[in-house]
Amino acid sequence: MPRTCRPARSRERATSPTFRLDDEVWLPLARASAEHTPPDSPDTAAERAATHPDSQDARVLTALLVAWPTDTWAAHTVLPHAHALFRDAVRADGHAYPDAVARLREALINAGELDLARPPTESG
Repeated sequence: MPRTCRPARSRERATSPTFRLDDEVWLPLARASAEHTPPDSPDTAAERAATHPDSQDARVLTALLVAWPTDTWAAHTVLPHAHALFRDAVRADGHAYPDAVARLREALINAGELDLARPPTESG
């Protein structure tokens, strides 16, 4: 079996009933797809992306899911994952905001999540 595929667990959603793409392959594909069409299960996509705070694709994908929610329920289920990803990305990158972190920050601000979207203050 190729390295990019592994058997899907019964509790996991997969794009096929028999395999699931590794995240290193799935993330760029999911991001590119979300730029045109939101995923069927945005909460699952956001949850999966949130496990990769160092990935530019995960940050952009999550920003797209926050900026263009499919419905009110989707927005509520995506936001906790977006918050976690943003906090982890800020911790990993310090105060430098690469474009993808800035895009996620802007999406959170536009979604009304002002407190969580503020950059951390430097403590003495």
